[in-house]
Amino acid sequence: MTTASASTAALDFMRERGWVYALLIAAGLGLGVYEVSSYRTASRFAAEGVDSRGVVTHKSDYSNGNRKTFRLSYTFPTPDDPYTHGTQNVSGPFYHAQTEDAEIVVRYLPSDPSMSVVEAANVTKGFWVGMLLSLGLVLGGAGGAFIGCVRARAPG
Repeated sequence: MTTASASTAALDFMRERGWVYALLIAAGLGLGVYEVSSYRTASRFAAEGVDSRGVVTHKSDYSNGNRKTFRLSYTFPTPDDPYTHGTQNVSGPFYHAQTEDAEIVVRYLPSDPSMSVVEAANVTKGFWVGMLLSLGLVLGGAGGAFIGCVRARAPG
C-alpha cells in the first residue's frame, strides 16, 4: 500500500466511524469540565462561604426509575435581601432529618447569594467516579481512533 492510499484509507475510516470516537472524546471532556466546575464551586463555598440561618420552605422527593431524588427549598437572609431563595438536591438521610418551616443552616457566597447550599458534601458527590468515567471516555475515544487509523493504514 502506498503512502497516498494509506492516507486515503485512514481518511475513509475516520469518515465512516471516526465520528463515534470524536463523540466519545467530546463527551468525556464535557463531563470532566462539569465535574471540575462542581469541585471548584465546593471549594468556593469552603473558602468564601458565609453561614446564615434559613428556613426550610418545601420538601419534595421524586422517583426516576429505581433512583429517588430528594430536594429541599429554603429561604435565608442576606445583607441585601431578607428572603433569598435556594434549592438543593440532598441525600436521603439529610432530607429525612429536616422538616418544613424548621430552621436550617445555609452557606452562601456573599459575591453571589443565589449560590447556596444546605448540604455542602452533596455538591461534590460522585466527583471521582465522574472524573474516572470522563478519563475512560477520552482514552476510549482516542484509543479507538488510533487503532482504527492504524488498521486502516495496514497493508492487506
